[in-house]
Amino acid sequence: MGRVLRAIRPLVSHLLNKKACVIGGTLATLVSDYRTQVDFVAVYLAEAHAEGAWEMGHNISYIKDHTSLQERIEAAKDLLKVDATSHNCLTDDVTDTSKFRLVVDKMDSLFTRMFRVHPDRVIFIRDGKMVYIGNSILGQIQNPTYLMTHEARDWLEANVGSAAAANQ
Repeated sequence: MGRVLRAIRPLVSHLLNKKACVIGGTLATLVSDYRTQVDFVAVYLAEAHAEGAWEMGHNISYIKDHTSLQERIEAAKDLLKVDATSHNCLTDDVTDTSKFRLVVDKMDSLFTRMFRVHPDRVIFIRDGKMVYIGNSILGQIQNPTYLMTHEARDWLEANVGSAAAANQ
């Protein structure tokens, strides 16, 4: 999980935390529709609602803030296990373009600081530059029927082309 992916094609990055993870079916469809044109990476930044910080009850806030990279990697591995039993749209194999490749941010939060991002957000990076950042979780709460994957699809259709054209 230590490699850096350099995107020649647009890079879709879905920023995750463990519990709020998988809008799976729509993520899997997005990858299936655009994998020949776009690189997909999910970056596990940190636990958004860690126990003792920004808690949202025991069902959501049951993980403590990570104190080491190994803890963050273990949490990401747990996320892969959860996903494998539901939508199976994540992988830790950085060469597998059929799924969202799951990587973790470093403990110094380099990715988070570089792109000023937070969990549960979609960003697009092209040629090393952030070209789009999706709604924050507050924006998503205000319009709960318009998921982050909907906004990702809209951006892809406008900037990359339609999914139908991508698969011809």
